[in-house]
Amino acid sequence: MLRPPPEIIVASKRGEVSRIQELIKSDTALLMEAQGDLNQWPLLEAAQAGQVEVVRLLLDAGASINQRDGFRRTALH
Repeated sequence: MLRPPPEIIVASKRGEVSRIQELIKSDTALLMEAQGDLNQWPLLEAAQAGQVEVVRLLLDAGASINQRDGFRRTALH
């Protein structure tokens, strides 16, 4: 059964910069622990959605450019 994606995943796809700032300010672990159903991370979701400002924010906050999803893709693919 599919579970709803974590809020930071949704905000990353939508380009909600201020909401992402709030979320990572309260818990930076979200950058590395929050996953969608296909093991997609906030950085990958933002990159796939073309959310350049969010990508920069996540990288500046410590997101790993090398983190892979369930298909072994990184945000660079």
